[in-house]
Amino acid sequence: MLGAVFGDIVGSAYEWHNVKTKDFPLQRQETRYTDDSVMTLAVAKWLLEDPSHSESHLIKCMQLLGREHFNAGYGGRFRAWLMTDNPQPYNSWGNGSAMRVSPVALCATSLEEALELARITANVTHNHPEGVKGAMAVAECVYRCLVAPDVDTAKRDIREVIPQKYGYNLSRTLDEIRPNYQFYVSCQDSVPEAIIAFLESDSLEDCARNAISIGGDSDTIAAIACSIYAVKNNLEDETLAKEFEQYLSPDLLRIMEDFEKMVGSIKDRSNAHLLDKKNAKNTLQDRIRGSLIGGAIGDALGYPVEFIYPFEEIQAKYGERGITRLDTMQFWLGSDKQSAKAVVSDDTQMTLFTANGLLNAKQQGIDMKRGICRAYVEWYLTQTGKKSSSFNDCWISSVPELNAKRAPGTTCMSALNTIYYGGEPHNNSKGCGGVMRIAPIPLYAAVESRMDVTEAARLAGEAAEITHQHPLGYIPAALMAHVIYRLALEEQPTKSSMKQHILDGIEALGKLYPENPIEVQEMQTLVKQAIDCSENQLPDLENIISLGEGWVGDEALAIALYCCLRHFDSFEDALIASVNHGGDSDSTGAVTGNILGVAVGYDAIPQFFKDDLEMHDLILHMADDLYRGEVTLM
Repeated sequence: MLGAVFGDIVGSAYEWHNVKTKDFPLQRQETRYTDDSVMTLAVAKWLLEDPSHSESHLIKCMQLLGREHFNAGYGGRFRAWLMTDNPQPYNSWGNGSAMRVSPVALCATSLEEALELARITANVTHNHPEGVKGAMAVAECVYRCLVAPDVDTAKRDIREVIPQKYGYNLSRTLDEIRPNYQFYVSCQDSVPEAIIAFLESDSLEDCARNAISIGGDSDTIAAIACSIYAVKNNLEDETLAKEFEQYLSPDLLRIMEDFEKMVGSIKDRSNAHLLDKKNAKNTLQDRIRGSLIGGAIGDALGYPVEFIYPFEEIQAKYGERGITRLDTMQFWLGSDKQSAKAVVSDDTQMTLFTANGLLNAKQQGIDMKRGICRAYVEWYLTQTGKKSSSFNDCWISSVPELNAKRAPGTTCMSALNTIYYGGEPHNNSKGCGGVMRIAPIPLYAAVESRMDVTEAARLAGEAAEITHQHPLGYIPAALMAHVIYRLALEEQPTKSSMKQHILDGIEALGKLYPENPIEVQEMQTLVKQAIDCSENQLPDLENIISLGEGWVGDEALAIALYCCLRHFDSFEDALIASVNHGGDSDSTGAVTGNILGVAVGYDAIPQFFKDDLEMHDLILHMADDLYRGEVTLM
């Protein structure tokens, strides 16, 4: 049974007769279903009937059920919305968006999908930012509870993530809230309280009693709280909930039964979500695609704000959370150069040349580092307009987007200029231009054990050292390769396993670079700090600032590892965190996308990111070439 319906029915008798105690009868003469149940089931009906999840069909379902159950207790503006022939959102921040949203999390196959569906369900009426935020927060709580191995783990995750992500204060207790709490209808004054009621509960009944005991909009607060808890119902909870099915009309009961058949039992659905999330089309080829596309998305997301600092300036341009979607209108380019796609920087350009050079080396039977170096020189030529018959092995050199000048790094250009003219570069740069481009090496190496993890890490370090010769310019590349390699071969990566791969990787650095103990120690210390930050309660920006700005290799990797660990269950949130600071946003975004992309795979990356990305198909083609181990032309 949907927890929202149970909570609504129990709370219905107390909405206008508040109690400030947990000692009250669950059923009274006034007990009934209200608008909360009707609209929750309207959302369920939409999910049952419309695989495309269109707003128009959602509106149709809401109006159909709303008109059939017109005396369920709707607010004035929503009642008018139900009856109009051309319904429009009315900028509401009311909690109606949050009380009806829970079904989306039960049928979503990823957190990103759950949040996108939550946005849709809110936007048709409650399109005020607080209304949308309330719906998304509840959907995220339900989803996190669904995929967690047990309710205690879910509670820990929710306590950690929701305050940081949505700004809700979950540190209060019900005993602190109860004395002065009044009847509030806003999301911001009822969703946090409902989540706290869930956090303090030890059964479905206790959850309802917690929610109702604070007073206020009792049926809605109980509907929200119980929608979260019911995901982990035990047999006793299920038995209690079924007693309240008697209050539903036959048409509503039928929708609920059909929806539960679609998603399966709650326990089975929870297990299925864990498998779906980690394994849906999650082959090694998909994981390689995820890493290259993920890196390009992070690069493209961060590129517009790379030179905007401090963060407050990014907020001034893109809003409170900073840049959260790919910017397809390049404000720094003239109207004649717009492409309607989000453009990538030199980070993705060099990543693609790394891949092409690696595959060229295999095809030509030459040393891998030499092949990569030759490819880098070809990239250098695209940025200078020079031509050379001695460096023309990479088919991608003719791609217009890869000849565009996208803020190429000074160190890379200087070192490659020296190599082009026959010299040996000598610098002491530890810039992030070495680490941001090496993802293709461990991806290629992981297929059929073409290299072991040590060989992949060593080659990645050597590839970075071609241009960045301070030890902290290439040691981070080796560590990044170690983590990507391990994630690529892991059947079901988790936050815990990724943390272990990182710890194993920093230990391996000592053996790989015994001649650089000081720099290895610095790298290890910073990475351990990143791990610690990922487990604290501080905001992303504060944690990232403590790690650095990302202009140098060790800081860029540390920031990326922090973002991947902190937001392991949300590719979208990880990328948003990785670019919204006052540092080298495109590189920290690219490295974050490379690492988390290999953990989740291409198919798990939100479609809206993929739709707006420049060279999407070319990047996929290169990923598939890495998987096959051969160069093919598009």
